Amino acid sequence: MDRVLNGKKIIEATVESGTARLSASSRLGDPTPELCDLRGEGIVDFRGDRVWMTDRVVTARMSQASRATTSWLGRPFLPLVQRLSERLFLGGEQELLYEGGAVRQRDGSGWKPPSEPVSQPKYPRHPLSALHPLEHAEHFHRLDDGGPVRGHNTEKVSTELASHMFDASVWKEIQGSSDPQNPPVAAIVWIDDRLRLRRLAFEGSRASEGTLWCITDFWEFGVQVPEG
Repeated sequence: MDRVLNGKKIIEATVESGTARLSASSRLGDPTPELCDLRGEGIVDFRGDRVWMTDRVVTARMSQASRATTSWLGRPFLPLVQRLSERLFLGGEQELLYEGGAVRQRDGSGWKPPSEPVSQPKYPRHPLSALHPLEHAEHFHRLDDGGPVRGHNTEKVSTELASHMFDASVWKEIQGSSDPQNPPVAAIVWIDDRLRLRRLAFEGSRASEGTLWCITDFWEFGVQVPEG
């Protein structure tokens, strides 16, 4: 690696852009997302710590996997069950506004008040949840050229995020245990020639069925943010 990297430099270069478009994906066992892993897209205001985005719980890959493990008799009813469960409990595809760690939903009359304080920790589902831990990372290992992310060439590096970099409640959710001696969380980072994040993937959950990677892409830096 020709340049010395640390998390602070990467975050500073990214935040300096002010705003960007972003997408959030979830994928089991692999940090590189495909279209079927997409959860939602939106815009981030880095300095205001706000994200406007659409989001849904069940990705296309998750739905396909559920179909594959469902009997032929129950398979026709699975999409209906998924839609109903999302609508009843999680709102299906929603318009969300993240402010700090709080999240607001939009309905016909506008944005609902947040149900949590802005100071609440950013849990793994939050598209910016790994930015603060990454800022404290000191050691990066070059993996490869990374290839294009949203049409931009990147350098791909890895690092580890330890328990002290996360809020204790977030660490417990990732690991399934609050034990600070649990192994560090792996993070894979794709950066451009200006050190800006183009993709950040980290182990957002270590469930019994495998590691769930939480992945955020960034592009079109400097985009105008929504009003209101």
